[in-house]
Amino acid sequence: MKNLHPAVKFVIMFVIGVIVMIAAQWFAAFVKHKPFTFDWLYIIGMGVLIAVLDLMFPSEKRKENRENLKKRFKK
Repeated sequence: MKNLHPAVKFVIMFVIGVIVMIAAQWFAAFVKHKPFTFDWLYIIGMGVLIAVLDLMFPSEKRKENRENLKKRFKK
């Protein structure tokens, strides 16, 4: 995903975020033995939040930071 246009990456991350939030809400309702209802505002808002956070803190940069931290601990 490193070479994707930022708008395409935003849309992909938004879709992934929406899917994850629907799954999380369904699982929470399943565990609590409550009926599952769609809270569209919450789901879309969290999808946008996930996409924006990925733009602000790219996964490639986070991975690079983790590897640098591992190297510092190995010294």
